[in-house]
Amino acid sequence: MDAKRRKKVSKYLSKILRHDPHRIGLELDPGGWVNLETLLSTFREYGVEMAAEEIVDVIQKSDKPRFALE
Repeated sequence: MDAKRRKKVSKYLSKILRHDPHRIGLELDPGGWVNLETLLSTFREYGVEMAAEEIVDVIQKSDKPRFALE
């Protein structure tokens, strides 16, 4: 993924997950987490095209230690 796409994916993830998950009907657990497949499914329903590999790439290249892959 190129840097421009990575930045776009990162900003969209931050916007939705940190600030407005209900905007697209996303329910986070009490700790603020969501399953990756649930996230991707909700994005698809909302018309957002994003691949799991893109999200993983953003997480792996992030300098913020708050992300976890399980």
